[in-house]
Amino acid sequence: MVSWSGGGYPFNSARGPATTNHRSFGTDALTTTTEASGEGPAPFTGTWSLLSIHISANSLTTAALHFTSRIEGSAGNQDVNVAAGMAGEFQDASNTDSVTQGDKMAIREAVNAGGSGTEETAGVSWKYE
Repeated sequence: MVSWSGGGYPFNSARGPATTNHRSFGTDALTTTTEASGEGPAPFTGTWSLLSIHISANSLTTAALHFTSRIEGSAGNQDVNVAAGMAGEFQDASNTDSVTQGDKMAIREAVNAGGSGTEETAGVSWKYE
């Protein structure tokens, strides 16, 4: 069995309310508002789990953050929600996604509308085996 843990990949920019970005699975620091540009291929057939997000700063007053695994343009099972103003490490420790080699994968970050402020995602990590 092959196991691969990804991590430490920053989104590298502050975002405010009502924004959506995609981070490619397996490449450094790619953030794009277009999902097709943010997708990367699954390196092998396996299970994607333990989606973890590190928020280094969050001054959003009312807008929550929502991170979702994406496979072939559709929502996966992993889901990480972060309330307005919260920073630190957040993880979906219970859901997994089954993927086939070559499936297009991404992580979607959506900042809900409302309020003011910004957030900065310092890193994203996961387990893939």
